Parts: sequence; structure tokens; C-alpha cells
Amino acid sequence: MSQTGKIISSPFGMLTLRKPATNEIREFAEQLASSERKPQFSELLDIATSDPLLAVWILKKANSSYYGIRSTVDSLRKAFDILGLRGIARMISYATGSEFADAVLAGSSATSRAEKSLQRHSIATANLAAHLSGEDHTEAGPAFTAGLLHDVGKHMIFNNFREESNCIYSESSLWDQIKGADLQTVESLAFGFNHGEAGEFLARKMQFPEKLSIIMRYAFDPFVSEKSPDSNPRLWIVHAASLFASCAGYAAGKRVSFNQCADSPVWQLLIDQGFTSFTSVDAMIDELHSFSRVLAEICTPIRSASGSRLNSDLPPSSQTRSNRYTARNTDADRVDDASSMNQ
Repeated sequence: MSQTGKIISSPFGMLTLRKPATNEIREFAEQLASSERKPQFSELLDIATSDPLLAVWILKKANSSYYGIRSTVDSLRKAFDILGLRGIARMISYATGSEFADAVLAGSSATSRAEKSLQRHSIATANLAAHLSGEDHTEAGPAFTAGLLHDVGKHMIFNNFREESNCIYSESSLWDQIKGADLQTVESLAFGFNHGEAGEFLARKMQFPEKLSIIMRYAFDPFVSEKSPDSNPRLWIVHAASLFASCAGYAAGKRVSFNQCADSPVWQLLIDQGFTSFTSVDAMIDELHSFSRVLAEICTPIRSASGSRLNSDLPPSSQTRSNRYTARNTDADRVDDASSMNQ
């Protein structure tokens, strides 16, 4: 990557990670600059997970040889451990600086409805992936991060092709007008590559762990990856989480019906491969349905003027199962003392 933030490679042409910082990030950076108080772990985590491209920069920084880490860093939780709260706060402030933020983008820099939907989809998928990891606390953090970054290719496409992206990823989109075409085909026609290819390209440029690179490439459909499920269980968990998010009010573009979601073979695969503690598809879907109520508290679904959820196809009721965890503690791996991370 050059010092200007550009990534250059064929067939991707010239892509950039730079983007205008969101209002949320700008406001938080201004608060940090005007206050002497130490930032709290929870608020830094909220900001870091509010923008997947910011999360990419944090993960890249944590994987820098400067820190001498023997193994690759695959979760924001580990990145927070390595960089410390002050380091994370500096990176958030940097996100409003020139190299990250001053890209000249076509059209308005205001966040479009389609881009907001994509952001919500990423956050919802992250929380659902961590929840599907069950009682394996060591897996929850990497699963959360993989869910957050699984659609980073789309975020990069938005950065570089804003007008075209709004056309393709909106609810009434170009995608619908090309009969029989899937999203990846439409992306390839418009940009020369699909979002999975762009995501993997970025992951490898950033020297992310191999398993995370594969997730960023194939999360939209791991069945075409020709990878054996046991080689990367997290890939299938993230795919299932993304699928459920798309029928629960957090779709990034075209919604998925509840029947399409429930009928996917991924749920039975998770059970057969032992990737989940659930013994039936119905029980797993019921648990996610119940968890979606918790998720709604931290990731507001897109709603219509009447207040009903758009893109949601969940049945009005489902068997209620007690939630074992809350969504906010996922990537923190249930941290008991966040202050211990203040380096």
C-alpha cells in the first residue's frame, strides 16, 4: 500500500480504503481532543465496530511487525490488548485525519440509505456470529470480527463507486433488473470483480490470517469455496449469521425470506459438523429469533415511516429461549476488567 492510502493491482485497478469519517467517529474524536478523561473500553469498542473499514485499520496496525506478535491477530479483542486503549483512541482520532478521511468521492459524502443498511448488516452479522459460537469464549471474539469484516469488499466498492453502488445495493436495484443474475454477477459486470474478490484482495494486502481472508472471500456462499467445512468452521458460522441477519431486518440490499433462510443447508451442516451445541435446526433458529430482540437494542433495523421493519421476514412469534449472553460482550470475550487493557 502506498503512503497515499491507495491499493493498486490488476484487475482491481485503483481502490482506496480512505473515506470521510462518519459523524459518530468525528464527534467522538472531538470529545477525545477536548477532554482529559480516559476513554472507556466499551465506548472505544462501540466506535471501532461502527465502521468495518476502521476495524480493518485497527487489525492491520495490531498485525504490524512493530509489536513483535508471533501469531496473527484475528479479532478486535486481541487488537485492543496489543494496542491498548490509548493506542485505539489515537487511531480513532487519526480516522478524521487527511490520509484516512479526505478522499474525493463522487457525489455527496453523506451516508446513503443503502450504505447505512450495509453497516447495520455487518454489525448484526458480527453479533449473530459470536452468538452462534455458543459457550466457546475463545471463538466468540474472532467470530465477531470475521462477521464484522465479511462484507468489507462491499464497503470498499462503496468508497470507490458510490453512485453505482447505491444503484446496485438499494432495495429497488439494478440487481433486480437483470433477470436470473446473482449479486456477484452484477458486481462483476459493473466493476470487473465482485465484493468477495475485493474483500480477499484487501485481506491479503493487509496480511490478515488465512482463515479470515477466506471468510472475506466466500462468506456470501461458502458452498462454492470447495473448502472442506472442518478446515474453517468460522466461515460457515459467519455465512449462517449473515443469512439470518438478512431476513431479520438487517439486509444489505435485497432481503432474504424467512423460508429461504430456514431452508438453507447451512443450519444442518453446522449441527452435523459439531460447529454448534444445538441438536436441531428449529432450536437454533428459535434461539436466533430470540437473540434478535437483544440485537435490536444495539443495531437498529431499518424501518418504514409506519414504524415497521423493512427487509424483515421473521415470523411474528417464535419459541422464546433464554439468551445466554448479551450482544455487547461478544468481541470483548466477556471482559471482566477492561481497565487492565489501558496501556
